[in-house]
Amino acid sequence: MNMPIRAVVAALGLGLAAPASLVAEEMNERAQELRSATETLDEAAEVVDTLNDDADARRLLDRAQAVFIVPDYARASLIAGAAGGQGVLMSRTDDGWSGPAFYNIGAINLGVAAGVEGGSIAFLLMSSDALRGFREEHNFSLNAAAVPNLKA
Repeated sequence: MNMPIRAVVAALGLGLAAPASLVAEEMNERAQELRSATETLDEAAEVVDTLNDDADARRLLDRAQAVFIVPDYARASLIAGAAGGQGVLMSRTDDGWSGPAFYNIGAINLGVAAGVEGGSIAFLLMSSDALRGFREEHNFSLNAAAVPNLKA
């Protein structure tokens, strides 16, 4: 069967248009991710400024092996609930602090509760074991064992 040249060109054009639109869509998604990351970093910097303003928090931050900041942590529930936010982890290096690593955290729960709350959270990881556990365990929770008796 002999296809007319016009049909071949049209078929090739359609084949080329699809990848170009996929590339444009991918670029838009990456640009949105960059905007979100920049916003999270800016908001995390504000949380660090707040920590630095408090002498006790500053002493703890000076001893921390890492800090994980979730600038916009939110919780909502009405019988079933959800909580989460995007955070940034920075760990201590020989030269200061590492570059940021981004994490999304979230939780789902069931129980008798109703309400909405939000704010910033800063997790200070005080030991290399805590940092290793945070990085390697893709699951963590806060409980009474997460807050050791800290002495200045």
